[in-house]
Amino acid sequence: AVGFVINGKAYLGTGDDGQQNKMKDFWVYDPKLNAWQQLADFGGTARSSAVGFAAAGNGYITTGEDSIGNKLKDTWKYNPTANTWTRVADFGGSARFGAVGFGIGDKGYLTTGYDGRDLKDFWEYDPSSDQWISKISMGGSKRIYASVFVLDNKAYLFGGGDNGSLVDDFWVYDPST
Repeated sequence: AVGFVINGKAYLGTGDDGQQNKMKDFWVYDPKLNAWQQLADFGGTARSSAVGFAAAGNGYITTGEDSIGNKLKDTWKYNPTANTWTRVADFGGSARFGAVGFGIGDKGYLTTGYDGRDLKDFWEYDPSSDQWISKISMGGSKRIYASVFVLDNKAYLFGGGDNGSLVDDFWVYDPST
């Protein structure tokens, strides 16, 4: 599944149920109420190994793999106020799964993944222009299924797999530099 945070609430959706069934249900967790609430189902095809991020007050889900193994690149915007999904510009790179994404400020970012080979290209999504912009490739080796988190407006990426081998290097991305 993928998740992102908007205004102190956690949103979670899509994924695989453990029986290879792809999902499109979508949920919000309110920590003040300690309660989950089901929301409108994800607007695109059910999928797993997708990317989710929040930018400019909305959530986004892109890429992933559908139930018959197709790699995807459609991108969907979730409006938390209206509880609606809208398709926006397709991801600018190749269709893939196992990538990582994150939001910093009003922009979203996506890197790594697998499109038939491990990847390390790096993309920025600008919601104000609805465009994906290719950036300089991520440092280190190509990889799939890495982990990423954002702290103090910098993204930190760790680990993953490269051509079947685990990698344990650690990278930082600072959009200001």
